This record gives sequence, structure tokens and C-alpha cells, in this order.
Amino acid sequence: MNFVFLFSFFISIILTHLFLPMLIKMVGESNLVCLNYKNIKIPTAMGLTFLFSQTLTLGILKIFLSLEDEFLIVYLIGFIFIGLLGLIDDTIGDDKYKGLRGHLGAFLKGELTTGNIKALLGGFIAMYVSTYLSNSLFNIVINALLIALLTNFMNLFDLRPGRAGKLFISISFVSIILNFNVEYNYILYSLIGSLIIYMKYDLKAQVMMGDTGSNVLGYTLGFYFANTFNIYTKLLIVVILLILHLIAEKVSFTKIIKNSKVLNYIDMIGR
Repeated sequence: MNFVFLFSFFISIILTHLFLPMLIKMVGESNLVCLNYKNIKIPTAMGLTFLFSQTLTLGILKIFLSLEDEFLIVYLIGFIFIGLLGLIDDTIGDDKYKGLRGHLGAFLKGELTTGNIKALLGGFIAMYVSTYLSNSLFNIVINALLIALLTNFMNLFDLRPGRAGKLFISISFVSIILNFNVEYNYILYSLIGSLIIYMKYDLKAQVMMGDTGSNVLGYTLGFYFANTFNIYTKLLIVVILLILHLIAEKVSFTKIIKNSKVLNYIDMIGR
């Protein structure tokens, strides 16, 4: 399996190196830009990079190494649809409503937002994917919550250059070290490979991955956890994620990070 991990890692690096400059140019010329935290216009929705690299990398792995069909198909169906939901938000979304409470309030008033669309369809995708990963209704619900919450959780951190990427890489490495089930590690290695190339642009605030990127990073972690951790670990993670989402409605994670010397140091690395 070590060969599979290395193969996915390096193939993803090569593909991202080839496609990313062209994607940046294409997105810039189409005027798909947004204001970053410094109020500077930069290309957004660059999470398209991950849709290209991950789909192509896993396709190549399947062709040459005959990996498990159902796992890859189910993963990529959810991966692509979650990425497209993020793209909708990046292209036609606005900042009128913030947080889960804001979007829920708009929905109750009869107003449809891109946040509502992401929550409804994203939740359905998480539930649909979970039916293939679970052997009981209870497991379906827990796996769906895990995928949906991690998808949104990663989005909460895509507010400063490189932050979401660093978080994904950190969680991935901890998971790889602690997890005895290594069969599906290649979906993490391939995204880490893509991020290594992508991050130098994001850290310098030249591009923004947008919801297109943060959504697929969170979805990948959720899908990986759902397939590899036992039910007790997954329950614990779901509870922690629910608590963190409740905290996010009251407190800014950016302020928490800024007020912590250790977290702020990590946050500033590479910027």
C-alpha cells in the first residue's frame, strides 16, 4: 500500500503543477474574483484545482492499480457534487447572511440563499453517500453528520491565506498516524500533494480556494473518517464538531487564533 500512497501523492503534485497556472489564468480572465481580507480582488473558487487533480489522480490509480470500484465511485460522486455546491456559492452567493443562524432565518422568511442550497443538498449528498458506507440506520445518521459537519467546519476556516489548507494537512497527518486502517489513506495523500503546490499561491494571497475548495477538503476528511474510524470515535468527533459549530455562532475563530500566540504563529507561517 505504501506504493499506492506515494503514487497518488506524486501524481497529484504533477497534475496540480500542470493545471493550476492555467486554471488561475482562466478564472482571472472570466472575472471570477472576490475581495480577500485585505479588500484586494483575487481569483476565487480555485478549489477547482482539487476537483481536477483528485478526480484525475484517482482515475489514474483505478486504471493502473485496479483499486476498489465502489469506494472510488461513491467517494467521487460526493466529492464532485459537494465541490459544485461550493462553486455555486462562490459564483452567485453574497455576504448578506452569515452563519447557520443567518441562513436558517432567511429560509424561514421564504428567502432562498446559496447557504440554504448548500445545507439542503449538501446534507442530502452526505446522507446518500452514507447509505453506501453503513450497515444500519444509526450508522447512516452518524456518518452523514460526520461528513456534513466536517464539510462546513472546513469552510469556517477559509478566512485567511493558507488556513484551511494547513488545517486539512494537520488533521490528515494526525489521522494517518493514529489510524490502524490504512487502506484508504491514498485519498488524503493525493489531496496533500495537490495542496503542496496550491498553498504557495494561497499563502501569498494570490488566490482563494473558496467554498469550492474548503467543501471538498472537509468532505474528504468526513468520508475518510466514516470509512476508517470505529463508531465510538465517530460519535466523539460528531459531538466535538457540534460544539465547535455552536461556538462559531457566538465567537470568531479568527479572533481566537489571533489571541493565541501558538495558533497565531502557525497561522502566519508562510504568509
